[in-house]
Amino acid sequence: GKYNKNESKITFQDVADCLVFVSNCFSTQASYENQTKKSVTNKFIQDYMTEFLRENLILDGGHNPDGVSALISSLKKLKKDVIFVVAMMEDKDISAAANKIAAFAKHVIVTEVQMPRCMSAEKLAEYFPGSEIQKDSAVATKKALSICSENEIVCVCGSLYLAGEIRPQFGA
Repeated sequence: GKYNKNESKITFQDVADCLVFVSNCFSTQASYENQTKKSVTNKFIQDYMTEFLRENLILDGGHNPDGVSALISSLKKLKKDVIFVVAMMEDKDISAAANKIAAFAKHVIVTEVQMPRCMSAEKLAEYFPGSEIQKDSAVATKKALSICSENEIVCVCGSLYLAGEIRPQFGA
């Protein structure tokens, strides 16, 4: 529609919210596919998304209780609520690491990586009561970013393999 003088001004956060929505709604339908590709190649959107991810997405390889403790100690300094995306290998001390994450997290999305040793998302969810299950790690990360508010960050952790799988997809 048309902007009217009596309407409130559009804020930067309004634009940010719209860009996150656009980036998370990639469609494979032919009628929208080229439009989405064109908008994502727009320099302004690329610059904004790079900055948004730099400020809101943390990738960490912490996969044991000590590594998770160090991560949480660093996250506390940011003074923001944290939405975690977590995958872990079955041969790790999952219970102790998960307890530390669950105690600090605002929300947890459990996921998987394509590794034989990776615990299934369903089994990992048992360590995180109230967590959300999303087997695809990229979809899990997009979901976390889409629900991330101004005073929150997304932290992908629990496995070096998970961090390695997410990094090239999000340029973080």
